[in-house]
Amino acid sequence: MSTKARKAKTSDVPWEVARLQAIFFPVQSPREISQDWFRDLTGEKPEQTLAQQAEAVSVGPYRGAMFNLTIDLLRIVFTLHPKPDKEKPNAFATLEETPADSCKALIALVGRWIDRNRQMPIKRIGFAGLLMQRTKDQRSGYGILKNYLPTVTFSPKCTDLLFRINRPRELKSIKGQTLNRMSTWSLLGLAKMAQAITPVAPPVTSSRELEFACALEFDVNTAQDFAGELPHQKLKRVLNELVEASLEIARKGDFR
Repeated sequence: MSTKARKAKTSDVPWEVARLQAIFFPVQSPREISQDWFRDLTGEKPEQTLAQQAEAVSVGPYRGAMFNLTIDLLRIVFTLHPKPDKEKPNAFATLEETPADSCKALIALVGRWIDRNRQMPIKRIGFAGLLMQRTKDQRSGYGILKNYLPTVTFSPKCTDLLFRINRPRELKSIKGQTLNRMSTWSLLGLAKMAQAITPVAPPVTSSRELEFACALEFDVNTAQDFAGELPHQKLKRVLNELVEASLEIARKGDFR
């Protein structure tokens, strides 16, 4: 199948965002840094905080979604994900914005953080996420994934799919650096559960129809074995390149 034909088919059913993450690996452990980055970036106090010796997490709303800031011994992780719906739990909950707009929202936050922390040397950056395409059944799901995976042979007898591959290429922003493009493709099927509760008998749980969704999990990052420091003036450019590579995978599927 030609690239043009694959683009036409895959654009018919857009991906929805279940999670987006920008990940930074400082040269020194970030856990020891005294900071108030959540309030500095969002202008609000976090709704929840968790501080342990090895990890600190701040969580709060941002632009109709939830924003998590996680700082552990090695990484600083900025995460956007859907708000939980307690009344109508949804296993395939996604953000209301498109992948491109959701990426812009997260990158706007991270860009401000980069500008305000010029003295923090960074050795590696990653951009990761989970995208969903809902489908009515398993057969339809494989039909969608077939358009994104030209090297995979599908047959009517397929029952499980988990395809993972890394296609590295040169990082355009910094010559001599490698850009890893890891993508994982799968079909998820989850049963809706209903529970009947009566005052005279134990709760009875029954399963209802299955819900299906195609899933694309990507992790696009700079080389892990790089021992130096990424130039601060190029961090935004590198991050934007990671985002563009991620969206390219979502549009084109697995390609070289």
